[in-house]
Amino acid sequence: MIVPAQWVDDRLAGAPPSLCDRIRLAIDRHGLDLRRSADAVLREALSAAPSRETAVTLLAADALVTLACEYAAEVRPDVLGGLQ
Repeated sequence: MIVPAQWVDDRLAGAPPSLCDRIRLAIDRHGLDLRRSADAVLREALSAAPSRETAVTLLAADALVTLACEYAAEVRPDVLGGLQ
């Protein structure tokens, strides 16, 4: 499920800049299918050495999954259960 960029930008308003930057980088690299982007970011975090950047990457993966669920709940509740 592809999420509109403006929808994501609206949800990121007020989030910490480092987290917003990491989420936007993930979307630039992996696209606006937030669940797939989250999977890719999680793989990146798991393959990196523990650091502050790795923590931000994990938070970005979590935020991407949360955003995907939020979008599905708002726009496509019929697919919410399929976001495994």
